Amino acid sequence: KSSHTLIFITIFHFFRLGSESDYFEASNKLNNCLRFFPDRSDKADNNPVICVSKGEKLVAAIEVHGKSIVQASGYSNRPLEYDPYLYKAYTIWRKKYNLHEGRQ
Repeated sequence: KSSHTLIFITIFHFFRLGSESDYFEASNKLNNCLRFFPDRSDKADNNPVICVSKGEKLVAAIEVHGKSIVQASGYSNRPLEYDPYLYKAYTIWRKKYNLHEGRQ
């Protein structure tokens, strides 16, 4: 099991968005509405948007509020389950940080 976890961590990279330009760029690459988010750098500690990349390609965005994930989606807001490897990596990441799906 631990070797599988290492593979998923190696393939997918989870990182926070920071500046307005980060949101705009992620929105363009993922074809979603992140470009309409205001500059959220002041809220990044409690309500970050986490992006997921696979190599050089951005593959998902995760909106976090406190300890809850309010939205997690791939390109054009597709459910993460469309890519079983991405969904597995997301699940491992979510559990590692004790995050819950939906507003709590």
